[in-house]
Formats: sequence, C-alpha cells, structure tokens
Amino acid sequence: MTVLRYPRATLRNDYIRAGIGVALCVPLAVISRGSSFGFWLFVALIVLFAAFGARTWLRAQAEYRLTEAGLLRTNAAFSRKVATGVAWTELSGLTLRFYPLRRDRSDGWMQLTVRAAGARLSIDSTLENFDAIAEAALAAGLRNDLPMTQTTLANFQALGFSPEKLSDSN
Repeated sequence: MTVLRYPRATLRNDYIRAGIGVALCVPLAVISRGSSFGFWLFVALIVLFAAFGARTWLRAQAEYRLTEAGLLRTNAAFSRKVATGVAWTELSGLTLRFYPLRRDRSDGWMQLTVRAAGARLSIDSTLENFDAIAEAALAAGLRNDLPMTQTTLANFQALGFSPEKLSDSN
C-alpha cells in the first residue's frame, strides 16, 4: 500500500494565488461601490478566489492510498474522516485528460478520473506518484475491457504507458 498526498509546495503556491486574488479584489470592490457592475464583478472574483482557496484546503486534507485492490481517498476535513474508494475489479469508467498551459502543449497537467459503483475520484498529476496510479488504473481498465477514447489512450502513451505492453503482461 502506498500513501500519497499533494506536495506542500504545490498547495502553498495555490494558497498564495488565492490569497493574492482576494487581497487585490477586496479593495477594488470597496472602491467601485459607486459602479454597480464593477462592484459585482469584484465580488464575483472574490468568491471565485475564496472557493479556489477552499478547494486547496480540501486537497491538503486528502490522503490517497494505492493498493493492488484499488484506490482509496480519505479526507479528514471538518473533524471526521470521509472515505471514497474505487476497487479495480469494479472499475467502470476511466479518462485521462491533458490541460495545456501553452499553445504548443509543452507544459500543463493531467487529470485522471476513475469511476466504479457510484464512486468517482479525480486526481491531477501534481499528486505524488501520479504515474503509479495512472499505470494501475490503465491496467485495471484493460483487464475490465473498458472502452477508452483515443484521447485517453494517447495521454497514457504520453505518460509512457503502452496499452499493448500492459495487456500482454496481464
């Protein structure tokens, strides 16, 4: 069993982004009280940055456990542990998406979504040891004969996982 968390440096940078966004928009909302449109625009941006900060806090509370049986996320937010899990034998959906930051697609992040028995887990490539989770999910998807889009397969190949090699080893 491998226990995985989001790196503190990534979370710290996201907290900084959220804090700067709120800190810049609050004074602008106060100044623009005379303009109804400007005021509500900045209030909406404050809510957006605050939600991003809350999402970052929830990610900081999350812990992922990768086992041969599946993937389990526990979240210790709000003084109680909430667990959501996906068993590889029950895997019913698998997508891997790439979100580029540049037009030439040279930089960006990936998001892996796995579904099984009403549970859905989405993780992004900033999670520690993301490649191990992606490889385990692809192997389970191939064992379960899940239909996968060409985009998902191409993204797995971009990570260095060939579906043909994995299906031969199982």
